[in-house]
Amino acid sequence: MSFLMLARAEPEARALLQRALRARYGIRPVPVESVRLFMLGVGRGPLGLPLRVEMTLSFVGITHWRLDRQEKLLGVTIRRVVESFDSGSVFLTSGKRITGQTDPLVLASYRRRLWASNALFLTPLTGEHVTLKMAGERAIQAIPESNPDDVATLTFHPDDTLAQVDVQRYRPQDQRTVTFSLCPENGLQTVNDVVLPARVAYRWADGPGETYYVKGADLNPRIPLTEFTMQPTA
Repeated sequence: MSFLMLARAEPEARALLQRALRARYGIRPVPVESVRLFMLGVGRGPLGLPLRVEMTLSFVGITHWRLDRQEKLLGVTIRRVVESFDSGSVFLTSGKRITGQTDPLVLASYRRRLWASNALFLTPLTGEHVTLKMAGERAIQAIPESNPDDVATLTFHPDDTLAQVDVQRYRPQDQRTVTFSLCPENGLQTVNDVVLPARVAYRWADGPGETYYVKGADLNPRIPLTEFTMQPTA
């Protein structure tokens, strides 16, 4: 795994990430430049009926990110929400309405969400424009050179598998900066020749989380960047 030499890292942090890569991928880690991740969750719909939640996470490098979420009741889509980030704007949909935001705090929040998505796959942290530092006995900080304030803290289990990724995100709803976590759960699985967590939990530090089963992934697909930019409605 000589590509680890590209990252600027404290020796202990480099060794911990190297062990984590081996625990995830074995002796052949796969570079990750773009991803489509397909997930499935459950919820409660009207009258307490079971709700099927389908999510597709797409990202390209550390510049573009998109999350498509569909809620289905008895096989019929009753709600669709899209969040998208193209580095210059954040786009949100509600029904047929599309809004765009350029507030620096909101942009940084989604950029950190994207960085956490990269960290979930581990190999993006080996790049030459990343600095790795120890953050405790079983934790490292991954800092992108392009935005040094976008620190992702990765914590690992005793067997070197990833326990969670934490970033600090601004939340516009209450205008607070809160820890946001991605937590792999239920071990690993191989889907379409890609080693993935069986489940991923998303949670804010001050609230309940949501857990999704990982059903599939396309690793390094060619995703047009135009897919991440939307036209706000009047």
